[in-house]
Amino acid sequence: MKNVIITGSSNGFGLKAAKDFADKGNKVFATMRNPNGKNANAKAELEAHSPNIKVVDMDVTNDASVKEAMSTILAVAGNIDVLINNAGIMFIGITEAFSVEQAKFKMETNYFGAIRWMQAVLPAMQSFRFNYQLFFFGWFHHGTIFFHLCRILNMHWRLLFKVFVIMFFLLE
Repeated sequence: MKNVIITGSSNGFGLKAAKDFADKGNKVFATMRNPNGKNANAKAELEAHSPNIKVVDMDVTNDASVKEAMSTILAVAGNIDVLINNAGIMFIGITEAFSVEQAKFKMETNYFGAIRWMQAVLPAMQSFRFNYQLFFFGWFHHGTIFFHLCRILNMHWRLLFKVFVIMFFLLE
């Protein structure tokens, strides 16, 4: 049984991945914003699906929230085997139609949110010397600065952490 963290589990791929990993017998920590508010239905759906799923309140744009979520998860799990960094937002349309504030929020969520989780999770993963995996999923379009920044970051992580047998994947 692996301990799996999946960010952005309130809908879409994150919700499905949480169910699929739990169905395979893994302990899943499904993170989302406002699980007792706007995402209460998603929380109820996941917790009803399997006793292997624990929903954790976490906002990737907030340092304190990420640290608190990681502390909560480590207190229960002890170690982390897999991180699926799925939290992200996507704006559809032409670039000039979006405000700078929207672009900043997208960067804060999609790019810096991933960095926050990497910084929170990697120390726990490095303390164990067996084959663990780190998955990185991006909500990016080819040709956008966000996509290219994440590709560069992913290549850097692959080189930096290959000594620890951490595997990085970027779904494009």
